[in-house]
Amino acid sequence: MQEQNSSKIANIPKSLKVAAICVTILGAYSHESYLLNADAKKINDSIAQAHAEQKVLLICSPKGEVHKITIEIAKTTAQQQKGLMFRTKLEKNHGMLFIHKKPRLVKMWMKNTFIPLDMIFIDKNGEIVKIVERARPMSLDVISSSVKVIAVLEILGGSAHRLGISTDDKVKYRELNSEQ
Repeated sequence: MQEQNSSKIANIPKSLKVAAICVTILGAYSHESYLLNADAKKINDSIAQAHAEQKVLLICSPKGEVHKITIEIAKTTAQQQKGLMFRTKLEKNHGMLFIHKKPRLVKMWMKNTFIPLDMIFIDKNGEIVKIVERARPMSLDVISSSVKVIAVLEILGGSAHRLGISTDDKVKYRELNSEQ
């Protein structure tokens, strides 16, 4: 039986053998591609859900300037640990707000963060007490609030300077201001 199968295979033209191998490889690749597309769909669905949950906060300067920032909220420990890790872009005037239950000294880093960020530290009165501009992507250097804060706002690196945000500006956001 094995000899008969061998002779049948030997009689198949080489071009058909190559075509059969290509179809087999493409079939395997296309299945892998399908799986990758399914994973991409899950990621896109998660992003869409996050965008649906976005909110807006205001940063108000003593001079009367007001800046609207579209934010995602990182309230849970898991959300705060992940933060903006693995993101490859962040839109202008968008960011992530990390809210803590009570004021505390906050230490952060840029591990697995691919984009530069400005970190804006906010005290219990909603006042910006410290800004770290253009934190270096992928850095393991510890970035400290230096004083107790209730929240940290991360925005695209260079945005604080571009918008003229400075210490003494006030952050207005219902959940943040109700935590006081």
